[in-house]
Amino acid sequence: MAEQAVRIEAEARTFVAARAEADQVHADVRVLATARTELVDRLQDLREQLARLQAEAGKTESVRAQVETMRREIQKGRAAVEFEKKAHADNLEQSKAMEKTMIAVASEIEKLRGDLANAEKRATAVNTATPVANPGFPTTYGNSEVTYPAAYGNSETKYASTYGSSEAAYAATYGNSDAYSTNQVRTRTDGNPHYMVPVVHYAQYEGQHTNVQR
Repeated sequence: MAEQAVRIEAEARTFVAARAEADQVHADVRVLATARTELVDRLQDLREQLARLQAEAGKTESVRAQVETMRREIQKGRAAVEFEKKAHADNLEQSKAMEKTMIAVASEIEKLRGDLANAEKRATAVNTATPVANPGFPTTYGNSEVTYPAAYGNSETKYASTYGSSEAAYAATYGNSDAYSTNQVRTRTDGNPHYMVPVVHYAQYEGQHTNVQR
């Protein structure tokens, strides 16, 4: 009986130890389950963060492409600015050259105007000092209208004083007739008022007419 009691006591101790160990195992399982749950939650968080980072990485590629495009645009803008600077410098130089040319041309024009004014003054002085001769007659003969009466006198006055008034003589002899009005004093139509057609007496005309009939 004593041996049986000892053996039962030993088994009881073994059972208690096994039970305590089982309880510890259960406790460890519960701890591990809790840890597993936490790890799963953390894994889920990491997966979400990875997805977000991947999305951001995709956006980063788009942003990188945009940055590259902007860099190219900036390079084009810089090239355009450099071209504009060069063009502005060239235009400034051309403007300065044109301004110098315009100043030179203006001074040349003023010089030519001065020369022209001096030439006109000299021409006016020469024309004032030297009278212009009549191109139709030699200068030695002067004005024909002035020298003719001085040299030969007035033909009308001389003719009237010598032969009397032809119109008065004709009217006294034959009466005032329009048929013989061609024998009156006529002035030449060539523009010389001093040359007078000599008067033909009716008696001379009648004698000539009789001789012609014979």
